[in-house]
Amino acid sequence: MDKARSRFRTAGAALLLALAGCGSIPADPERTLERVLSTGQMRIGVIAGEAGPAGAARRAALVRALAGATGAQPLQRRDAADALFVVLEGGALDLVIGPIDAQSPWRRRVTVLPPLIRLRRGTIVTDVAAVARNGENRWIDLVYRQSRRVAAAG
Repeated sequence: MDKARSRFRTAGAALLLALAGCGSIPADPERTLERVLSTGQMRIGVIAGEAGPAGAARRAALVRALAGATGAQPLQRRDAADALFVVLEGGALDLVIGPIDAQSPWRRRVTVLPPLIRLRRGTIVTDVAAVARNGENRWIDLVYRQSRRVAAAG
């Protein structure tokens, strides 16, 4: 029993030391949240497409929620999804919002956050969601929490 406790304590101490060396967790390797806070600007891409009035209202609510949480003003540009995802992946946008095709190959390259609303047109289901660059975990966490609030508020 004492050997098991000793191993457990050793493993716990090693884990704490490893976490202490990690600095701020979660982190943004490209400093997205830090840049948004320091510049006071959020660069948002809006996917051109049929999100309908409900999707547009949820998108606007998320932008307002993020502006309130960060104090940043949104700078928005509208374009096709693929074009916006290329710019997002390159770091020139902080977020993309709009209808996301369930079969899009971009779903493996970016972080799609919880849907703000799910639209159904016959048998076709489309999520209107926010999309962030992979790895920007502090920013993703903030957008995730705000997305959930907006979706729940309906």
